Amino acid sequence: MGATKMSGSELRNKVTPQLSEVINIQDRMLQPIADPRQLSPLIEEADKSVRATLGTLVQHAPKTKRSSVVISIGSAQTYLRTARFERLTKICLALPGVRTENIGNSATFLVDGRTFAYYLSDYRGNGITGVCCRLRSGKTPKPVLSAMSPWFNPTSGALNGWLGLRLDRSAIDWGDVFDLVQGSYLRVAPLSTEL
Repeated sequence: MGATKMSGSELRNKVTPQLSEVINIQDRMLQPIADPRQLSPLIEEADKSVRATLGTLVQHAPKTKRSSVVISIGSAQTYLRTARFERLTKICLALPGVRTENIGNSATFLVDGRTFAYYLSDYRGNGITGVCCRLRSGKTPKPVLSAMSPWFNPTSGALNGWLGLRLDRSAIDWGDVFDLVQGSYLRVAPLSTEL
């Protein structure tokens, strides 16, 4: 038995509060915080709210309105990418002496002129969005990575010794992101830098 379809105005009335909640969560995520890990509950709440809104749209949209649902899904995915980039930026900029350079859909995070992290969107045209950071040794490990793995090896020769963590998955362990970024930062930051 299919779900009851709603008229456009009924659907708009149902999802408007849900979308308002997503915007409210984003506003709370943009507030100054002492510890970047405090964002974890907010990003989880945002993911749930966006998923609930998309579920409502898919379930109740009239068949003739499915193209607008697809556009809404694309907008929600763009929102999540933006929210995750903003969260990564907060984590990086909370570290002493960090500056960022945005280039198109990607960003470079530097300390003392040395790069310690890259935010990559649609990396090498393969659809991957993630953060790449330096590892301890000069060699990139070759772990067995499955399609479901959150980790990836950058294929660029310039990123030898770097490891990527995907930010385009439904569930992200922000503790892993923080640890990866902080470890990379400490590898290139001046020795006098204190966290």
